Amino acid sequence: MDDNRIIETSEDNQKIETGEDNREIEAGANDYPKKSYRLILLILVCLIAVIPLSIWLNSHGLLSDNGAVRFIFGAYAGFLMFTAWYIYKKDRIYWITTYSYQDACNMSREERNKIGLKMWKGFGLCYGIYLLYLLFGSILGTSMGLDVGLFIGAVILSCILS
Repeated sequence: MDDNRIIETSEDNQKIETGEDNREIEAGANDYPKKSYRLILLILVCLIAVIPLSIWLNSHGLLSDNGAVRFIFGAYAGFLMFTAWYIYKKDRIYWITTYSYQDACNMSREERNKIGLKMWKGFGLCYGIYLLYLLFGSILGTSMGLDVGLFIGAVILSCILS
């Protein structure tokens, strides 16, 4: 008797359950990891939590007003760099709105890697330079308007490069 049996059938998502260790494998996924948005949701929660944290640090005298803004933009730049690196490292290109999970499954590892590397290079370059600017801007006391303008510029440029 065959231990493999189909537990759900549809054109887009056919799962096969093996009887020996009860693992689920998506048919046609070419060993691509199961679809998951857990980490991106955790990053989103962290991005939201940065704002109340900076307000709390500011109200307790640990950060100035400019320091709080720099903290928020620095954290956002760091999280965006991490997200781009993770997309590249783990081939999670379906997190990018251009590609669906099925598109990612149908691509070769090299194609996914190329797309992820392009995003990582664009985001890493723009936000890495921005983080260096924040460091020197804190020392030199640059204006909050310049910090905001350069962050918006980094976002736009990273999207163009990606």
